[in-house]
Amino acid sequence: LACLLLSCSILLKHYATSSKHYAISSSLRHNASTTLPVTLRICDGTSAIHNESTTLTPTSLTPLTWVMFMGDSNMRHTYYWWTKSMVTKTDSTIVLKSSTYGLDRTDLNFGGRWADQEYLVQDETIGGGAVPPTVRYSFRFLHGSIDEFVNDADDWNIARRGAVNPKLETMSKFLETEGNHTFWGAKRKPDTTINRPSDYARWATKNQKPIDERKSEPFVRAMRDWTRQQQDQHTSFSTAAGPDVVILTEGWGGVPTSDHFDVMQLVVKNNPQTLFVWSPLYVTNNLPERYEAFSAIYNWTEPNLLMVDLWDLVKKLPKSGGHGIHHTSVGGAHMREFMKRIW
Repeated sequence: LACLLLSCSILLKHYATSSKHYAISSSLRHNASTTLPVTLRICDGTSAIHNESTTLTPTSLTPLTWVMFMGDSNMRHTYYWWTKSMVTKTDSTIVLKSSTYGLDRTDLNFGGRWADQEYLVQDETIGGGAVPPTVRYSFRFLHGSIDEFVNDADDWNIARRGAVNPKLETMSKFLETEGNHTFWGAKRKPDTTINRPSDYARWATKNQKPIDERKSEPFVRAMRDWTRQQQDQHTSFSTAAGPDVVILTEGWGGVPTSDHFDVMQLVVKNNPQTLFVWSPLYVTNNLPERYEAFSAIYNWTEPNLLMVDLWDLVKKLPKSGGHGIHHTSVGGAHMREFMKRIW
């Protein structure tokens, strides 16, 4: 059932090279008591992902079943490329996608264009009433609000999309309020180091709601199977439990910024079952000023955290600022090198 695992054996190289506390094997193994594939993973009496007491045996560890990408459109493109082209699939697997899945869904209006996404890979060869092994890949679009990031971390399961077209008077009232009180307000001094989305995009993503997938019975059924799988594997699993791995870069406005370090500390420490891979500079906000602001934060260490410094790559990209946003090519050299370094 290796098709359910990521193409690079699902082990993040950080632990193999920089931590003396963990032993790793990249071999794929099977649990004697279940049909789910098991990778021998990070161990030191405790699994670094699930925080459950373990020993170095293949039957005591659990497979990676939930990976989340977080960021702006450049991270969305990375997520799309990774799920579409790099996740291994065979004739025995099926793919279930959320209704918002895709690169730049202009057909979904502004609210759906910058929406969250889900992608499930399920093995259907397991019969006899057993839960089909399922791996979940999620994307969370960060729209310039640290509160949104905190809400995502409060319940990782909820995928959201923005509202549909506003009425003119609604938009006018929104912009008036934004001008006085918010990060993007018109009365703030312009910051050319930050990419500013359109007023329409800000309105749509300020008025978000959970994505309703009830029209897709196969997707709903696959999500139900995935939830049952999580409950079977982890006795401590709850509906608000976090992913195995969160790959975080930068949202609109560079969120999380260096000023949000205290928030990041709380989120990381409150989710010990999740491995956070954080690269504050990826593509969009790629100026030296931002890199300098994060210089000390790159040295932050936690048992479930990997800080990724990409400045050697990022500084070569076209500079962004204001409304000028650079998009790296989907599946291109920059994207591939980033994933190679963390996977």
